[in-house]
Amino acid sequence: MKYFIHRDRRDHPFAVVRKTASAEEAFTRDLRWKPSDLLGRADLRIDEVAYESDAGEARAAIEIAVRTERQRGRPRYFALWKRTEFEPRHLHSVLRRTRLGGEEIHTGHSGWVPSRVLRRMEKEDYSSYRALPVSEEEAETIIAGKPARRCFQVLSVEGPNLPFAVVRVNGEHEEAFTRELAWGPSTLLAEVAAHRGRWVEELSADATGDLAAYHLALAQRRLWQRLHWKGAGYFAIFSDAVDALDLANAFALVKGDSWEEYAYRKGAWERCSLLRGISNGGNTYEELPISPDEARLLMERLDNR
Repeated sequence: MKYFIHRDRRDHPFAVVRKTASAEEAFTRDLRWKPSDLLGRADLRIDEVAYESDAGEARAAIEIAVRTERQRGRPRYFALWKRTEFEPRHLHSVLRRTRLGGEEIHTGHSGWVPSRVLRRMEKEDYSSYRALPVSEEEAETIIAGKPARRCFQVLSVEGPNLPFAVVRVNGEHEEAFTRELAWGPSTLLAEVAAHRGRWVEELSADATGDLAAYHLALAQRRLWQRLHWKGAGYFAIFSDAVDALDLANAFALVKGDSWEEYAYRKGAWERCSLLRGISNGGNTYEELPISPDEARLLMERLDNR
């Protein structure tokens, strides 16, 4: 398969052409693929591209531009379209702009809640998703087809690098992993609007929430280590991120840092490279900073194994 891009006088993509040995098709401002003879026209500027991803970006630019124009330049509803997908077949979160210039995301049972996804995408040079303008009817169709199981993050201006909570829903059931570092029953999504400075973003469709919960726990514990456990330098080591959500699953205790670290083994401290292996990819373990009291409990647990 070969791909070509036809650009207009302003250098904007006007059509994407794909060609096989037996056929030529073009994606145009009609927003559909149809038989084409564009490659045979000498009066058009058409350039071949080396990668399908380049053709995909041009195809997306055409669709987004046309959809925006059809909504008079002010689209209200959007669905997230993964950049790795050439066609918008698996649209993700549904978002809408409010009448007052804000932004909301649809979360299922809890309905529309504040979000900042579109704002963040506009400010960042790159995002894993594109914001595809959709009609209200299309938005309702996408929402109706959403699975019961979904995962979200509640973010906060109080700690932009530390989520307020990870929330997973299954129909009307909701549970959250909060900064208290435990899963529990939740109504957080419905309460976000009542807390200025909090907003919601949806995790990827295949997310279970466990990895996001681990990263929340890691960020929270690093903060505690810096503020409350100064000089302690204890770390629990786990087989994976899921195990790390329960300190009882730790299989090793390390003190120090990746430059000089010691593991607790049979009542003594021995040189090791567990933290270094985690940081450089030499192993697949996960770490969590722990308090001196938690370190003493882990020592006892390891001694009794």
